[in-house]
Amino acid sequence: MAGANLETIKILAVEDHPDTRALLKRFLENSGAEVMAMESGWAALEEIQKYNPDVLICDIGMPGMDGYQLLEKIRKLGLEISSLPAIACTAFTSGEDVRRALEVGFQAHVAKPLDPDKLVRTIIEVIHARSGNRN
Repeated sequence: MAGANLETIKILAVEDHPDTRALLKRFLENSGAEVMAMESGWAALEEIQKYNPDVLICDIGMPGMDGYQLLEKIRKLGLEISSLPAIACTAFTSGEDVRRALEVGFQAHVAKPLDPDKLVRTIIEVIHARSGNRN
């Protein structure tokens, strides 16, 4: 990932598949990010306010609580965390899937299998967009 630098960025990654979660964590850390990788929406909800991430990367199709439900619960937490930039990272890639992810409040949609460069660019874009909205 030439030129990709996520230093100082804290990422909460939520992915139920252990191999995908480990891969995601590894390439984000290799880009300089601090990453907390969680196996479920429930686990993420327990840690999100303590960890205070800069961005959420979330699978959509997870058992127990899917990515849509997780984002809805995060948005209801209030305070700063409720406006957390969120990226759907999913194998659900139809036009309808992308539209739904954006409608429910994800700022971006990245398809699996993951393209590390595209994911890093997307993270930078959503963080800059959030910063721009504050000015």
